[in-house]
Amino acid sequence: PKKIINEIIEKDCIQSGNSDILNPLPSLSSDLLKKAILFNSKFNPKSNFILFNSSIVARKNLDNLIFNFMSSDLPNNGYKLCIAGKLHRNEYCEYIKEISKPHSSIHLLGYVNEIDKAWLYLNADAFVSPSLTEGFGIPALDACSLGMQTLLSKIPSHEEIYKKIKNNSKIELIPTNDNELWIKNMNLILNKNNELDKNEQENRLISYEKNIKYLSDEFKNVITDAIIQK
Repeated sequence: PKKIINEIIEKDCIQSGNSDILNPLPSLSSDLLKKAILFNSKFNPKSNFILFNSSIVARKNLDNLIFNFMSSDLPNNGYKLCIAGKLHRNEYCEYIKEISKPHSSIHLLGYVNEIDKAWLYLNADAFVSPSLTEGFGIPALDACSLGMQTLLSKIPSHEEIYKKIKNNSKIELIPTNDNELWIKNMNLILNKNNELDKNEQENRLISYEKNIKYLSDEFKNVITDAIIQK
């Protein structure tokens, strides 16, 4: 019943001293990921790239990501920063356009549909989220569930994701304001790219399906335990 679910959420998310988040699930469709393996996306930058996928608002800290990316070794090694997210007509989005315009290595993709988004997740060398604050952080959860190299700001929702993913060895939590450490970890992507398996897309799909099952089971256990306690 709705009342019980609401009480569970209140118990686990608000009253808990650990501020535990109630098992949000990844948003990508496994069937769509399978189709995306054979898909030819119009957003293919024809080069190595790292992915930012989110709404373009100030709290996402995208301007700082752009500056750190341009300060890293990635652009000089042919890498692109692909930014997926609708650009609205407001001051912050205009600022993002302005600072991106001089750089051919910054690709502002705008709104991306589901099949193109799946393709971007399967083919990016890494995913980045330098957010100052987040809700559940679903785009980051999607990336971590795929088992791809992921650079995340060290904020509560990202720390929750780190704890919930079974194999979190490819997740780096970085203090939001430590630009030097962000640049250092971006430079490490160059070395890690040499280790990518030729079957990387299939490996990500396998990782995603395992994590979906694990997170779904965890969610069911939370609900079952809470109902039993009632």
